[in-house]
Amino acid sequence: MCNQTNDSRNQPSLDSSEILPPDAEDVARREWQRLNDQLEDVRAQMTGLQDKAEILEAQVEAWAVILSAGGQCEAHEMDDSEVAGSGSGKLLNKQESAHAVVELLRETGEALHYREIYDMLVARGVVVKGKNPPNTLLARFFDDSRLERVRQGTYQIKPVEEVNQVDQT
Repeated sequence: MCNQTNDSRNQPSLDSSEILPPDAEDVARREWQRLNDQLEDVRAQMTGLQDKAEILEAQVEAWAVILSAGGQCEAHEMDDSEVAGSGSGKLLNKQESAHAVVELLRETGEALHYREIYDMLVARGVVVKGKNPPNTLLARFFDDSRLERVRQGTYQIKPVEEVNQVDQT
């Protein structure tokens, strides 16, 4: 059997200069900061990619709706005969959808996530078709000049002076 002693006299302490060079703490702090900064950059890139993915998903969904309708994508006013589902709501085209979102955001006076916008419009009787109706709705309004994205998936009305500047160009 091996005799082990708990004699710590032969083992250097962790703060011993025999183990770590004098500038080790500075090196460790710089490396920690570098890695922390790199992590924040990656997280920011991920957020940007998630935003892009949501927009692309919405656009793909919108094109799927167009293709499923036989490629007929002409914008026109829809009447009650074109309402989907049980007949209790109104199916809007792209322009009408964007206008409905703008009006809703004006009424609420606050920025809303597109899923909240979708839920509120559905509660008002608006019908949006597609595999993922909230994303289909997003595809119909995300690039409207009257709106701005304030964070991932969240939109608000642009200040009046910004909208006027866009309209004048």
